[in-house]
Amino acid sequence: MSARLLSTAEAAQQLGISDSTLRNWAGYGRLVPAAVSPLRFDPKAVSALAADIAAGRSGHLRQRANRSARTGFAPPDRRGLTRLTALLREGLRPGGPGIRKRLYELAVAQCLKNGETDSVADACRGHFRRPVVTVLMEHWRRLFGETPPDVERLELLAAELERPGLPEFPGAAGMTVLSPFSHCVRYGRFFTPAPLIERLVADIPGTTGAILDPACGTGEFLLAAARKGLLPPEHLHGIEINPIAAHFARLNLLLCFPKCNVLPDIRTGDALKQHYREKFPLIIGNPPWGGRFDRQQVRHRFPGLRIEDSAAAFLALALELAAPDGRVELLLPEALFRVHRHRDTRTWLTRYGGETTATLLSESFPGVMSRAVHLQLRLCPDRPPRTTTINLSNNTVESPLAAHLKQLPCHTLRGHAVWGMGIVTGDNRRHLHSRPGPGLEPVWRGSGVQPFHFGEPAGYLHFDRTLFQQTAPEELYRAPEKLVYRFIGKHLIFARDTCGRLTLNSANFIISALPDISMLRLTAWFNSPFAELCRPTPGTLKVLRSELEQLPIPDFLATLPATFDQLLLQQERTGGLDEEIHDRLAMAAGLPGDWRNNLKTA
Repeated sequence: MSARLLSTAEAAQQLGISDSTLRNWAGYGRLVPAAVSPLRFDPKAVSALAADIAAGRSGHLRQRANRSARTGFAPPDRRGLTRLTALLREGLRPGGPGIRKRLYELAVAQCLKNGETDSVADACRGHFRRPVVTVLMEHWRRLFGETPPDVERLELLAAELERPGLPEFPGAAGMTVLSPFSHCVRYGRFFTPAPLIERLVADIPGTTGAILDPACGTGEFLLAAARKGLLPPEHLHGIEINPIAAHFARLNLLLCFPKCNVLPDIRTGDALKQHYREKFPLIIGNPPWGGRFDRQQVRHRFPGLRIEDSAAAFLALALELAAPDGRVELLLPEALFRVHRHRDTRTWLTRYGGETTATLLSESFPGVMSRAVHLQLRLCPDRPPRTTTINLSNNTVESPLAAHLKQLPCHTLRGHAVWGMGIVTGDNRRHLHSRPGPGLEPVWRGSGVQPFHFGEPAGYLHFDRTLFQQTAPEELYRAPEKLVYRFIGKHLIFARDTCGRLTLNSANFIISALPDISMLRLTAWFNSPFAELCRPTPGTLKVLRSELEQLPIPDFLATLPATFDQLLLQQERTGGLDEEIHDRLAMAAGLPGDWRNNLKTA
């Protein structure tokens, strides 16, 4: 009997990569699937590839150019932390020894700042005013085997925490600036910026029930709820997998409630692997996005649900732990509401009766490309499940200009284009050269793509598909004509390439097959403010194929006179004609003469 084929998730787990990376490898022939609908893989082929990777024979596959391989500390979650960051990082390296002690010193300095101890000497001896704080700090020290704090550093930290403008509870800042960036990406643990926390808590109505944050970090959401006066400390509950963050959460709540003499209910552990008898009126927080999680355990816990992201797993957990008439208020990645592979999450979310809103937020996390969505869900068991999908709102009203443009006869690129991604070398430092040389050719990244033209190349490389992690077929790069666009950025930026240029993966490309509309004229449309107005997801930090396939491309582009092409060719050569191009497009679209004034208010 032949061996059972492996699913995408099983094969990815065996190779130690994400599902999306495995799909890319399959698409570019790095691992040939045994079946394609759905994708299934031969266990022997997967094992052989895993052995090659482990032996270094396919090292370029694991030298991923993504953020999980980035060295260095994570970026601070707010500005104004320069001096505190320098104090905490002094003499340390990412992931190296000494980080846990530095965080313990920060916690002791926080106690000093809040008057929980009389002097630096008492703090170093572990003497605090409240017995509950003494117990917590002693347990903290014993758990990690910490030696007493360094007196000089403790004094510097305590003085720094008195400086105006620093966070009232600096634990989250300390955890952020001392975390290796690769660790944050691998486990999806980015501490939430204060404005997003305040926004979420501001929408919470007064309640007498309990609040649970199932991935509470240092307790920032619980602290915000406490400061709002929603609940007493005994009604604030949290779960946190990182024991140091859990200790900070307990300490923060104790300092927030100076009369509290009981340890707050912050449980240490993986919330996805624990079971609870309680049901909570309110589940709140920002669960890990795109982090590693035990897929088999989650599949067993939530049978029938296809969960592709750690954030979706925590959403399922929140719905399990919410009271029958409870509320769920979570920050979730935009991808859960837009990307095709998360469609199952959206489908089962609509099965819950009640009121659900999903609002796209303009704020983003430092170091995170995806924008946040504020999901508000109120469970109503007496209501029947909804059959409609959840619409993602950005709290904006469509402008009259956009409404007019979307009513024009149009086409879309869906089914009328070939799509290509830029090269993922796996190691730009090894493959990219700063100067031209024999066998090398220029390559452009997204920042080198300008409206209508190309700037300086990112470097020079020898194009050999076998050396790189991912590439498109070479004939696509060498196409006589293609449209190259920035993949990362808030705005649409396109340039027409007629030279067979190579691009890195921050610059993807399209080969259009739209009838009667040339790629030259498509460049004019995509670079115009009118295309921006018609975007389904304006202001997002990635320009996705799914978005571009929905973008209306007006039929009037095919009927513009030949003089328009001459204008565009001159723009490609010399630039400076943007306004005239926009005016001609506006006239062809039938927009009023004062369209620029209307555009400013859109």
